[in-house]
Amino acid sequence: MAAEKWTAAADRGTVLTTELNALGNGAISAPGSALPNQTNMDRYFVAELKATWAATPTDGELAELYAVPDGGGGQETRDNNHFCGSFKVENNAGAQILYTEPFLLPPFSTKFTLLNRAGTAMTATGHTVKIYSFNRTN
Repeated sequence: MAAEKWTAAADRGTVLTTELNALGNGAISAPGSALPNQTNMDRYFVAELKATWAATPTDGELAELYAVPDGGGGQETRDNNHFCGSFKVENNAGAQILYTEPFLLPPFSTKFTLLNRAGTAMTATGHTVKIYSFNRTN
């Protein structure tokens, strides 16, 4: 039996940008750009958050990523959406680049929201959430 391996990760693009500007602590962003997974039908994903907070966040606090089925307005509460993963923030007022653990998505168009639970607001500009996808192969 051949060893199972991962395919190379593919950059699927930026799904959140200005939606994160000045996002307050405890606030959830509006949905960003759609990820059209009904085309590639990838199975596994990792998200990258590049962000800066207005004050030093508490070490180990989280920013949570949620998937919103495209066409739904679902950012009102996180309970309406699919939890994808969390970014564990560092006790650092400078720019941070953080990653989720791998998560699954179904093969349809999906938007994302971010719940800021870092203990402080994000700065006014310069944040992104980018998605990478990969699959398994033999």
